[in-house]
Amino acid sequence: FANPTLHPPKGGNRTCPPLFDFFRTPMVQPPTDILENNFTIRIHLDDTDENNGALKVIPGSHNKGIQRIENIAQLSQNEQICRINAGGIMVMRPLIFHASNRTTSNRRRRVIHLEFSSARLPEQINWSELN
Repeated sequence: FANPTLHPPKGGNRTCPPLFDFFRTPMVQPPTDILENNFTIRIHLDDTDENNGALKVIPGSHNKGIQRIENIAQLSQNEQICRINAGGIMVMRPLIFHASNRTTSNRRRRVIHLEFSSARLPEQINWSELN
């Protein structure tokens, strides 16, 4: 699914705070062993760079399990900006600590954001796409 709240329209100027993709409502947080096997594909419809709020990630943070916002100061020392050209594809783990800044240009940063998992959930819980 695409999440338009993370990718403001042309002229928009919203910040996406540090997050993991599973912190949306109404959802529950799957156990770490399930999240470790999930992956995200981001198909970029526009060029993204530091001027239009490209995604920032902290490499390797997905290997540390679930991180909390309180840890951002120590983690952000290794932050990297993901500059992706229009038509480019980015594959990432949803557990990676990621965020985006406000745009300082009037350029769009549209992205189709798809999340995948091969894990089966406990009987009481289902992936929304399987209902």
